[in-house]
Amino acid sequence: MSASSVPAKPTGPVVALSGGIGGAKLALGLSRVLPPGELTIVANTGDDFEHLGLLISPDFDTLLYTLAGLNDAARGWGRRDETWTFMKALGALGGETWFQLGDGDLAIHVERTRRLAAGETLSAVMDDFRRRLGIAVRLLPMSDDRVRTKVRTATLLPKVPSPWHSIFPLRMPSTTASIPVRNGSLSRSSVTEWSSSASAARIALAV
Repeated sequence: MSASSVPAKPTGPVVALSGGIGGAKLALGLSRVLPPGELTIVANTGDDFEHLGLLISPDFDTLLYTLAGLNDAARGWGRRDETWTFMKALGALGGETWFQLGDGDLAIHVERTRRLAAGETLSAVMDDFRRRLGIAVRLLPMSDDRVRTKVRTATLLPKVPSPWHSIFPLRMPSTTASIPVRNGSLSRSSVTEWSSSASAARIALAV
């Protein structure tokens, strides 16, 4: 590779649009090569949902745990060295256990839900969380409004739908996406980077 073909190091503000685990990995890499003041991560909240009376924000929380060095790299989600006392007790009472909430992870859902109910915005709550966890880069939700994703398929849902089917198609129809379904599973795009020459900020996209 010639010297002329090597891309120059970006200068100025950088905005990364982050999805789930892949987006968190990209954000972590960018945070290691860019000054904190130049990097802003915008997290997907289209997969947020309510469970057990709590607001669950899986993509944003994955970002928090990854950038704070608290993530469980083996599982790819949740906190490292997590315990599951709450889930065991919930199951013994006949509660829903299909979505696993670890004891440490539960704290973020409880506190976020409490503060949102008290009138704070999601941006303010998550910015406070990242500061308390020692994360230097700026983190923002894609919207402070309640946004939910709906998936339309060309085939009927199974006779016995999973809990996810009851969450995404029936919730608030703010966002509707047509996503190809092959062999009964959603196709996932690979990590993509996009740079905008028309904007002062460079954009990195990961899903």
